[in-house]
Amino acid sequence: MKIDFRDGLLFTSITLNFEGKEKVIDIENGSINGSIGLDLLMKSKAIIDLNTLEIHI
Repeated sequence: MKIDFRDGLLFTSITLNFEGKEKVIDIENGSINGSIGLDLLMKSKAIIDLNTLEIHI
């Protein structure tokens, strides 16, 4: 898992390793780059806490 930071406070994307493939979640646009869909992200039970920058799987 990688969290990309900008200006030390704001982050723009989160990279998740999902089923052996890296997928990037673009926070600013609320989009997911790659073949993973929102339904797959929900099925993976991944919960992203934007307050603490924690990802719970």
